[in-house]
Amino acid sequence: MRKKNMAWRNTPHRYGIVAQSLHWLIAALVVLQFYLGLSASDLPMSMERLILLGRHKSVGMTIFMLTVLRLGWRLYSPPPPLPGHMAPGNGGWHGALTIFYMAFCSACRWRAGFRLRRST
Repeated sequence: MRKKNMAWRNTPHRYGIVAQSLHWLIAALVVLQFYLGLSASDLPMSMERLILLGRHKSVGMTIFMLTVLRLGWRLYSPPPPLPGHMAPGNGGWHGALTIFYMAFCSACRWRAGFRLRRST
């Protein structure tokens, strides 16, 4: 039996290797973000905490850049259509989840005392 090669670009039936790799890399980095954030929040102000927070920021910027790259890839290689058994509104849950993540991150920043300040 011959094995099918995975396509780099999305096909009408499935996501390609680039989209899947970006998806799972971002997912793994989000899990790492939670670990770094929770680990740093339990520590008193020290060099160890500052190092963890520095890594937390670096991973966050990496997630942001990979997300922008993923959106660019999505424009270049459109995703396959939803399967016939899924209602068109089900895709809206993904947008709601993204908004939840953004709100959650903002709430965590506010709780930790890292409010965004406007310079005057």
